Formats: sequence, C-alpha cells, structure tokens
Amino acid sequence: ESNQEYSVAYSEDQLHGFNFPYQISYQPHDKADTPASSDVANFQLSIGDIIILASDGVLDNLFVKDIENIILQERYKYYHNVDRFLEKAALRIAEDARTLSWDDEYLSPFSVKARESNRRYQFEKGGKVDDTTVVVAVVGVVVVILVVVRGCVVSQYCA
Repeated sequence: ESNQEYSVAYSEDQLHGFNFPYQISYQPHDKADTPASSDVANFQLSIGDIIILASDGVLDNLFVKDIENIILQERYKYYHNVDRFLEKAALRIAEDARTLSWDDEYLSPFSVKARESNRRYQFEKGGKVDDTTVVVAVVGVVVVILVVVRGCVVSQYCA
C-alpha cells in the first residue's frame, strides 16, 4: 500500500510462484530466466524526483509506506544537503530492513505474502533474512558549460 501523493510508480514482484523469483542465470540453460523476461518500464521524471532501487532483502521486510516515511523524514532532516540526505536515507532503509529481517514477531511484507499464497502459511510471521541492497538517487540537472579558450572547446560538467 502506498501514498499516491508520493509514489508514482513501483515495480511488481517478478515471481514464478511464492518465494520463487525470476533468476537471470550467469550460465544460461533451457529453464533459465533471461533478460527478455524482465519487467521494463519508462517513466517521465522531473527534477527533484527520488528514485529508489532495492533488492528483495529490503522489499520483503519494509512496506512501501515505510520506505516513503523514511524518505520524508530524512529529506526533512537534510533538506539543505542532498548528498547527506541520499546517504542517510539509503543507510536507514538498509538498516531498518536488516533489523526487521531478524524479528520473528514482525508481520513483514514477506509474511503477508506467505499467508496469501497458501493456507499452510496462514500464521506465518517474521522478517526474511536476505541480501539487502538499496540505492537512493535524486533527479538533478546537469549543466554543461562550454568555454572557448584560444579556439579549443573546454567543457565542464556541473551537477
């Protein structure tokens, strides 16, 4: 569940079945998932939009609304320093997901999906320990300044 004021789009799980995600194989074989089976989407972005890329170790342990709240809180604290905001937001998302992955009593996104998938998991609780990776980025402006020095073009990139 997401607050539509903040989340414009997010990808759906790519699964063959519960807890059986697509896996692109290093050594392809007949039954391997291929890049062609990946979900591809295009989005119109604006300056200031925040992009979050996260592994299942994050998304199995934090709900979208939890991630949104972290982003809002960290953005408020570090509104004056974008680099610090990005660093703190990514670290907090990773740390919260990792902490909750070890909580046996937490009703995690993973345990909710387990309960929905099969009656045998109807009382499932707890996080799911997994690799935890997150990247937080903000859409900015790249300014190219061209300076002509004695007939040579010198360029400088400013973000």
